[in-house]
Amino acid sequence: MPRVFSVQQINLIPLGINVFTILASLTASWISDSLKHARRWPIMAFGGVMATILPIALAATPVHPTHRAQRWVLYYLFAFTGCTAGVTWTMVNETSRQDPEKRAYVSAMMNAFAYIFTAWIPIFTFPTQQQPYIVTGNYVNAGFGFGMLCLALLIGFYSERDRKLATKTDAEAIREKSSSGSVASGL
Repeated sequence: MPRVFSVQQINLIPLGINVFTILASLTASWISDSLKHARRWPIMAFGGVMATILPIALAATPVHPTHRAQRWVLYYLFAFTGCTAGVTWTMVNETSRQDPEKRAYVSAMMNAFAYIFTAWIPIFTFPTQQQPYIVTGNYVNAGFGFGMLCLALLIGFYSERDRKLATKTDAEAIREKSSSGSVASGL
């Protein structure tokens, strides 16, 4: 006979997902801030990969499998997708630091869309009358994850391009400064 758990005990099970999200966020922040030549966009792309693969795996596994642990592992691994939020906000602030108005608009739009998605998308993709047998919602989640991955790769492309242009511009400025200094010293 299977063990019977109280509602209070059952409600503690998902608590580990939040702990896992916090640890993943701290790790992602440490990697993007502390490692030499670390970039922020690969962490965002990693979150997009996880947000694409894990919902598809959840949709493909039975809701009540023989071994419940496999489904819980997928739920816990899904916490990796939440580790990108802090890194994303930091990247917006870094890339817009010279233009406070742009930073304000981008941050406001990010905040607005986050609330819109959090409030409305689950109503349509995870309707309560169909719980716990939601397969379509997981596939929709995977689609958003793929969109996140594509956006992170696009951000990475433009970020690297801007970094190379800035390095090239700095090198040209140094060359120009040194050549004008040698001309002035020759007079």
